[in-house]
Amino acid sequence: MATVKLNGVDIEKIEALVKDMQDNPETMNEMANSAWRTRSQWVGGFEHTVYARELPPATLDEPGDISGSDKGLSPHEAILSSVGACIATGFVAQASSRGVKVESLEVSVDGNLNLPVFFGLADGNPGYDSMDVTVYAKTDAAPEVLEEIWKNAVEKSPVTNTVQRPTKVNTTLRTVE
Repeated sequence: MATVKLNGVDIEKIEALVKDMQDNPETMNEMANSAWRTRSQWVGGFEHTVYARELPPATLDEPGDISGSDKGLSPHEAILSSVGACIATGFVAQASSRGVKVESLEVSVDGNLNLPVFFGLADGNPGYDSMDVTVYAKTDAAPEVLEEIWKNAVEKSPVTNTVQRPTKVNTTLRTVE
């Protein structure tokens, strides 16, 4: 049987997963507690190698103007990128499940950091106080359907919800010899 794909998404695979969650409380519980892990290893300066799953490692670094070597996204750019990519993933999933063809999609995410706070020169929040997200989409959907897809993609985005809501970050320091 041929796999049905729309927008590069295997719709049958997603429908099977949804059905499995609906039919099996065990699967629902497992998916409600879906564990994800990354590991960051310092290379030198502000450069870090980041590992996730069995994927090739990625490099995170800071820009040269703040003493980084500019070899990859900065961690704060990675957060912006993650918000955009997660919303885009939800958008494509929503569109595909509704039979909407996506011809092009780009999500732009902007935010301002407070570097004086990061460097200990001021009090306040060193992180983003807000992010501005804009989608540029070309689809075959009616405007009201497109708006619904966009709204659902934003509301159901795990990454967006993580940064919008208080998320407890548990930290542990372990020394190595």
